[in-house]
Amino acid sequence: MIGQLHPQRSWDASDFAGPLDRLSLIVKEESGQLDRSTAVAAKRLLCRAGQRLRLSGDHTVVAIAGGTGSGKSSLFNAIAGLELSQVGIHRPTTASPYACVWGSQDVSDLLDWLDVPAARRIGRESVLDADTEAALRGLVLLDLPDHDSLDVAHRIQVDRLIGLVDVLVWVLDPQKYADAAVHERYLRPLHAHSDVMIVVLNQTDRLDPGQAQTCLQDLRWMLNDDGLGEVRTMLTSATSRVGVSDLRAVLTTTVASRQATAGRISADLAALSIRLGQLARPEIDPDVVGALASAATDRLAELAGIDRVAAERSEDYLTRGLRRTGWPLVAWRHRHDRGTLPFAVPRTEVDEVARSTAAAATGDLPRGWRRRLEQTAVCATGPLADGLDAAVHAQVETPIPSAWWWRVAAVLNWLLVLSLASGATWAVAAYLTTNALTRPAWIGAAVAGAALLLGLLCATAFTRRVRRQTSLRQRRMQVDLRAEVAAQTQTWLLSALRPELATYNALQRALGSFAPGSVAAAQPVVPSQASVPIVEKLAAVTASQTE
Repeated sequence: MIGQLHPQRSWDASDFAGPLDRLSLIVKEESGQLDRSTAVAAKRLLCRAGQRLRLSGDHTVVAIAGGTGSGKSSLFNAIAGLELSQVGIHRPTTASPYACVWGSQDVSDLLDWLDVPAARRIGRESVLDADTEAALRGLVLLDLPDHDSLDVAHRIQVDRLIGLVDVLVWVLDPQKYADAAVHERYLRPLHAHSDVMIVVLNQTDRLDPGQAQTCLQDLRWMLNDDGLGEVRTMLTSATSRVGVSDLRAVLTTTVASRQATAGRISADLAALSIRLGQLARPEIDPDVVGALASAATDRLAELAGIDRVAAERSEDYLTRGLRRTGWPLVAWRHRHDRGTLPFAVPRTEVDEVARSTAAAATGDLPRGWRRRLEQTAVCATGPLADGLDAAVHAQVETPIPSAWWWRVAAVLNWLLVLSLASGATWAVAAYLTTNALTRPAWIGAAVAGAALLLGLLCATAFTRRVRRQTSLRQRRMQVDLRAEVAAQTQTWLLSALRPELATYNALQRALGSFAPGSVAAAQPVVPSQASVPIVEKLAAVTASQTE
């Protein structure tokens, strides 16, 4: 059937940004979860996609690849209709490809990206055959060096360009189409690229029709073993021109659809999906951090010495209250030798709490992620310790308040002292005047005794109330200080770990989306002029990973 590579394939631009966006997240946040080769492949795919999408979207890059003697250069010339690439046993010593460009639009940036030398760029825009070649406008046809060349530079160039072009045309000859080197090194690794690849059995003029069909059938069996059972295969001969028009027709339809770039990126994603999907791990319950909050707060509260601070401040309150409300004649005896309150929360122990909290939250995570969250926790140590210091010092430096009733108690106590003194003076004066216990003396003594008894009773009551209030204040201060420690723990430690765990979960979802049957495996992308805004958006997404 003559036509594009796979007419049944259709890519939608709205599906294309998603896989690349998720791949961008994976590359940015994988933190060692990907093995080195997969990480490198993902970065290269993002780089290639970003660069290719920023270049010409109106051109389709098709590479003709093959081994020495396969006739690929002759086929290249036959498609072009010109003798452009040197043909013969002795290949050019340069490792550079030839490029034939249909149309007059400037594609210098695209060819520079492909690293095609200026001397090997040929424009296929001719007044004589403009009408017959117009259908291929937008085609950039490359003739690659031999993939089996003895020159290592040739093979390196082939490997590089195979990773960049939109469509691959593999040219095999009847003598070497079963060569294990081409199947194992190139075709089998490209098993996900059957939609953007054509395998041509060339030089069929050397075979009779029956032999050609037999060889083609044998080649298809081999391709099926390579995982390329759906790849398009063709018989061609540059000498007899058999199949050349059919191959040009396929290229014409492919160029007109402007989906080859999309198809190649989709194929690259599909190939990488197999490796990415296997690396997904179960997500972490986001509530795991909240479950660790209590233990972390308890330990940090202990390090901050909130019980000691509450006790010391309560003793200060008790002493002041007893001195203000106690019996004036003995209240001066109430004093509190204040201990030395902690000057700073020990940083090393705060660091240990942060590390242990991160370790408890990430016990089942890959090693790279455990290190990442541990480092996040360590970075929070300084602000966390400073916040705890500030909370403790604020409590220490807060002036001790006075209860309103202390002043009333003090006035009452002094009135009773004055009553005691007055009664005693009256009794003594009356006794000395009459030298006997007269009625005035007894009245004075009674006043003094009543004032003393009432003063002792008030002092006892006031003392009990002050101690009860002190106990309540101490408990309330412990609760407030612990709440402040919990707030600092949430602000600096737990709030730092939560986004990292959320990123980890997003990474696992992104990896899981590339598993077989997921939406990431959908064929995406950017076909035509109508999709230019999408192209720009996708280029911006991938550019962030390449700049």
